[in-house]
Amino acid sequence: MKIYKNRVEPTLKYAYGDILEIGCVGMGVNDVVGGEDFIHDALIERANSVTGLDIDKNGVDELNTKGFDVVCQDAQEPYDLGKDFDVIIAEENIEHISNLKTYLGNVYKHLRPDGSFIVTTPNAQCFDFFFQTLVFGKPRVNKFHTHYHSVDTLVYLLESNGFSVDKVMVYQAINPSTTNFLGKIAWLFLRLLPNCFGRTIMVIAKKKEGGGIENETKQRE
Repeated sequence: MKIYKNRVEPTLKYAYGDILEIGCVGMGVNDVVGGEDFIHDALIERANSVTGLDIDKNGVDELNTKGFDVVCQDAQEPYDLGKDFDVIIAEENIEHISNLKTYLGNVYKHLRPDGSFIVTTPNAQCFDFFFQTLVFGKPRVNKFHTHYHSVDTLVYLLESNGFSVDKVMVYQAINPSTTNFLGKIAWLFLRLLPNCFGRTIMVIAKKKEGGGIENETKQRE
């Protein structure tokens, strides 16, 4: 299995130009400013400009006071930022979305014709979930997640909403230098498994010509 030291390491390889990060505030100890899974500040080192978008007003205000450029906005409601982007990153937030049609329509609208939409989300077919189901009778899912995806369902979702899939990766994020003894054992074990059992799916998608909600509306008219 392909293993990275943190969740954001593979995403940063594709960061360039003008970037929009959806859901940038983050949650948990490692996913805030200074944490190893907090990608927003790392993007700034690789981009011309970085804009963040998040529904958490307190989190947005805090990031803006620290010098970030973040807009308070619900990603699943229509919005217009007045510019488009080379890269749009949705890291670990699409699984929180109920209104996927509008969410993806917003992405399509703000993505440049040759731009990249980078999505990461938990893998519904990962070993973690399989093991938890085997031992506890059900996986330990996040109660704030509205859905989970396999590679096939995520690809289908994107292709059904105006995108073509350019690259798919499945990997595990675990850093043996910072984890405990059991974590080190898990790192050794997981390395032996096929990539398809990794905890995280990452898909890089492009805009299809003539795709997206706006074009669908024009066709109906």
